Amino acid sequence: MKVKPRTIGKYLRQENRLVFLARRKPWLGREGRKRRKRWCRERRNWKKEDFQKLFYTYEVRVQVSSGTGWRRKVLRKPGPEYAYKAENLPPTFIGEPISTRFWAAFSYGHHMPLIPLRKRGENERKSEKDRLGFDSKQYVHEILIPHLLPFYERCGGLDKEFETIEDGASYHISAYTRQYWLQYRFKKMDCPSHSSDLNPIEKVWAIFKGQYRRSV
Repeated sequence: MKVKPRTIGKYLRQENRLVFLARRKPWLGREGRKRRKRWCRERRNWKKEDFQKLFYTYEVRVQVSSGTGWRRKVLRKPGPEYAYKAENLPPTFIGEPISTRFWAAFSYGHHMPLIPLRKRGENERKSEKDRLGFDSKQYVHEILIPHLLPFYERCGGLDKEFETIEDGASYHISAYTRQYWLQYRFKKMDCPSHSSDLNPIEKVWAIFKGQYRRSV
């Protein structure tokens, strides 16, 4: 028996079965909103001196070959005879794009140099699914102890109760990393999940990438 779509719709409406566009899942549930409000209330009376007791840290990835989707601007005359001249074309690389990552930190009146993040070798692969990404042991023994700890002490972080701001990367919040944070008495700002990215080091990375692109 053939039934017209209009008839089907009529009976579905009678059963209160309506069609809607699926809504996006809310970023924050009730508990998340409460944590955000509590976090803001605790810091609503902060002054300049409070913000000067923060360490801002973050990583940046820089691609040093073509394939980023970014197109360099060139000054030339109009027309295809000028558009395809070698000096007006971006360099072409055959193979996978080459990229590197850096880590850095700064605070009020202090900053660190760029620290390159080492890519693990095949002999460090832990399983078949291991993509050789930066892990907790690398973060602790190649960043935290040799670089962040001296910087922290040089700025008087232990005495002035400095807080470090990091994102939620797995090697920042792992059990292995936490035990060293406790051992060296680091303090980390407890930011609610899905917080707005207010880390000013992001602006520094944007300037850094812009200067790098203009130099190549």
